[in-house]
Amino acid sequence: VFENSTNHPIVTFSKNTGDTASVTGTTTVSPGTWYHIVGVLDGSYVTLYVDGSSEGTPVAWSGTRENSDGDVMIGGQSFDWKRLDGYIDEVRIHSTSRSSDWVLTAQCVRRSALLMIQKFLRT
Repeated sequence: VFENSTNHPIVTFSKNTGDTASVTGTTTVSPGTWYHIVGVLDGSYVTLYVDGSSEGTPVAWSGTRENSDGDVMIGGQSFDWKRLDGYIDEVRIHSTSRSSDWVLTAQCVRRSALLMIQKFLRT
């Protein structure tokens, strides 16, 4: 996940063969704001979620997911040196793809936890 020159999040999956599939979000990322960004590869499509909602157009993925000992890039791409200008927290990589319901639930749980922490800090 990284952001492009118009401050939209992008998720890209790559194969050892060099084939890639990228989805660009529609949310304009603003400084000082946290976002819950999820990239899902379900075996057929790459989908991008921002704060629990699907964004952009899912991109077809052909072939199978590969096991690899290659590098994982989070917050950038090695081939053109694009980098996220910000912080990344709580990265998770799962061996199974996640449904849109799972992504939305994860976003709601995250938001509820933040609200509870804010309420605790105010009292």
